[in-house]
Amino acid sequence: MTTEDPARGTTATTATTATTAGRATAAGETAVAAEATAMGGTAAAGADTAPSADTAAEECRRDARRVDKWSIGWAFLALGMWGWFAFLLLADYGPERTSYRGTDRLCRGPLLDPTQSAPACREDALHQWPALLGILALAVLPTIAAAAAAVYAKLLSRVAAAEGGAGRPQSAGGLGR
Repeated sequence: MTTEDPARGTTATTATTATTAGRATAAGETAVAAEATAMGGTAAAGADTAPSADTAAEECRRDARRVDKWSIGWAFLALGMWGWFAFLLLADYGPERTSYRGTDRLCRGPLLDPTQSAPACREDALHQWPALLGILALAVLPTIAAAAAAVYAKLLSRVAAAEGGAGRPQSAGGLGR
């Protein structure tokens, strides 16, 4: 049985089916279809309704929170890699040497002394410029990922605010009070 509501512009389809307890009435199914129609969409018996604007806005907010958490993770990874790069660039390394001034390392950091004279300093591959530039390139990747995820999370939160606020009046001149 098909019922049309011209005032709402919706159509609800009902059918009577036999059950073990008895026969369902067309009036009961019409009530279920009317309830589904009142929730915001056209309904057929047993059909799902379309998501409302509030549901889409909430989903957008949930995605924004999830992406924001990922951006924080990427930022921590980037900070760790930048810290490792700075440590390798600035820290003294190599065998210890003792003098009247105390004990220190034979080799200075590559940024402090770019031309190492001792052969022991040139043997440590991780403190040489090609390796340091490779670590720098690897540190840039999570930095870019963190920035992109943060921008995308901000965009999603603004989209959610726009979707959720479609029925709310806007303040004059864009100034919120």
